[in-house]
Amino acid sequence: MKKIALIAAFALAVPVAAETIRMRDGSYHAGEVVSSDDEVVRIRFSATGLELDLKWEQLAPGEAKRIRARAAVEKAARFKIEGEVVYTKNDTIEGVVQEETPDKLRIKTAKGMRDVMKTIVLKRETTQINALSVYTPDELYASKSSQYDLATTAGNFDLGDLCLAISLWEKAKEHFTKSLELDPTWKARIEPRLAKAESGIREEAAAALLKEAEALFKEDKLEEGLDKLKEVLDRYPGTSAASKAAELSEKGSDDLGALKADQKKETDAKRAKAYYDEMNSLVRKVASDKKLTFTDIKGYIEKVMTGEILDKMAEREKCDRTQLEADWKSRDLPDWKQASYGEGSWMLEPDTLAIEATTNLDDIRNKQKNQQLIADLKKQAGEQRKLVDEWWAKQTTTVKINWLTAYAAEKTMITKPVEHQSCTKCNAKGVLGGTNLCLRCLGTGKDRVVFYK
Repeated sequence: MKKIALIAAFALAVPVAAETIRMRDGSYHAGEVVSSDDEVVRIRFSATGLELDLKWEQLAPGEAKRIRARAAVEKAARFKIEGEVVYTKNDTIEGVVQEETPDKLRIKTAKGMRDVMKTIVLKRETTQINALSVYTPDELYASKSSQYDLATTAGNFDLGDLCLAISLWEKAKEHFTKSLELDPTWKARIEPRLAKAESGIREEAAAALLKEAEALFKEDKLEEGLDKLKEVLDRYPGTSAASKAAELSEKGSDDLGALKADQKKETDAKRAKAYYDEMNSLVRKVASDKKLTFTDIKGYIEKVMTGEILDKMAEREKCDRTQLEADWKSRDLPDWKQASYGEGSWMLEPDTLAIEATTNLDDIRNKQKNQQLIADLKKQAGEQRKLVDEWWAKQTTTVKINWLTAYAAEKTMITKPVEHQSCTKCNAKGVLGGTNLCLRCLGTGKDRVVFYK
């Protein structure tokens, strides 16, 4: 490291590209900041053409702060590109629009291409976005690497820094190693970065092994999973993956059964969500299909729907269909979901009228007095019960979806005993105005509610 006294001795000659840099001793020098890190700043002095590494404290405090702030902005700018933020009803997508038609946007993101229908777009903004929202680290490296002079120490060093920032550990190691070969005097600056790259390589490899172990656990291959955890611990001690592997290994060694139970709970929860989502999708599909009769839809739900859902789940998970069905039947879920038949509850309820099912003494006397009224109401309700298809055809899609969801739950899921709520029109009386049949509940006074999982 050169002494500051030597720097102060340089004559001042200011080319257009240079800037004036102030030292702690009060002297001013023309030069150019070549690179910087947490410890040193490399400056090329215009008077001599020499490049020297200076510690930050050798610069005037305000000057060090200025150069550091600029370096931070320049570093952040490496990852900024012009793109769009697209807001939809259910998502916010950040990326670059590759193709636009009157109906659709095709947006490139780091996870791949996204096709977005314009009908669901709420807002679009053109702005500076993080390049890693659009490009994978490998793609970003491919686009940026040509900007660095890889025949020089500084070029390899700076590209290595970029690789560290985007977690391309192997590439970072490659460029720092090349930088050190070109100029061994950079050893003090390069070695900490090489160590960071090596650490990243180990962390990445350990995480990959841990992921393999977790995949084995999901397949109920517990012993093989534990062996893989041991490999993580043996090969990559000290990594964050090893820390997690130690926890999993201890738990699995103490009680394989408990580990399997925990894994099953997690799997059951994920499969339940997938099942519910698929069930809702199919219910909506058949509810809106005007070609299907009510009888057709009920038969589909009772005999076909569950098998169709499990087929799709098995294909998506790439697992054995028979085993999936067995696991699904033995599912253990903590939470119950709720569905109501609403105004169609009477289809699943006995034809007993609310006014004839009472045990109140006064109501019993009234019942005896109003036998003819009750008979007339039962006859009217009975006639209405025969018009199921006509009733179904008049209902909105929402009413149909609610009814079919409750029916699918009651016929195909694990359920509690059915519960009832009061009819929202007659308030559980079954009649309106004392003598008119409530056509919403057909006199039952009930809304049928199903709790399922």
